[in-house]
Amino acid sequence: MTHVLSPKDGAPIEVVNPEGSGAFVVICDHASNRIPQRLNHLGLDHQALGQHIALDIGTGPLSREIGRRFDSPVFLARFSRLVVDLNRALDDPELIVARSDGIPIPGNQRLCAQDRAARIEEIYHPYHHEIAAHINPRFKRDERPIVLFIHSFTPKMATQDAHRPWQVGVIWKQNPELAQPMIDILRRRGDLVVGDNEPYDIRKVLAHSIASHAEVHGLPHLAFEVRQDELSTHEGVMRWADILESALRELLRQQGRESGIA
Repeated sequence: MTHVLSPKDGAPIEVVNPEGSGAFVVICDHASNRIPQRLNHLGLDHQALGQHIALDIGTGPLSREIGRRFDSPVFLARFSRLVVDLNRALDDPELIVARSDGIPIPGNQRLCAQDRAARIEEIYHPYHHEIAAHINPRFKRDERPIVLFIHSFTPKMATQDAHRPWQVGVIWKQNPELAQPMIDILRRRGDLVVGDNEPYDIRKVLAHSIASHAEVHGLPHLAFEVRQDELSTHEGVMRWADILESALRELLRQQGRESGIA
């Protein structure tokens, strides 16, 4: 079988503070724009790989900071969504894209079945297995961590005309148990444009990680989409860490969970 990862590439997932005992588990599916060496940047230049098509800008540092402030484990993808999108189901046609937001991805075009399988076996499955190996035992111990999914979105898609006014969106699918209180908390600040299932409505669009690591166990969860221009600097990341920390602590108070997991 053709291998996509070399020894120099390392593991497909970065785990920070795996023994953290805080109320949250933080998952960041699109933290990195790294491409395995054998894929030769997928034929893209550094400019393209620095755009939203390759990663959710700012989410890696933001996820680490949220994990640090709440003593929570953080799981971060170490390779670009362009290699394989970890937030897509295996049968999703956008699992490996040949074009993203109008930009052709040369290394993904005419991809043979063997090369596709290598990406799934060496990156996709190990990533999700590592997260499940952490969450499943806690669930079986009757712990109910809140699973946080952190993403960012571009202010405007090249293939769409509309600008996206929201600075942050709170995303939910079947159960607004935590999403609606979080939306209310953020809106009460008075200085944010907050989206309710914006810019993506996952009641219509699949979100594989939420289904696989939260919904399957009936675990409480929240998904944040922060507009990427808000996270383009260290100062911006720290500002959003402050905003989300304050909002999450208020949510924990409302839920009576200040002191632990259950």
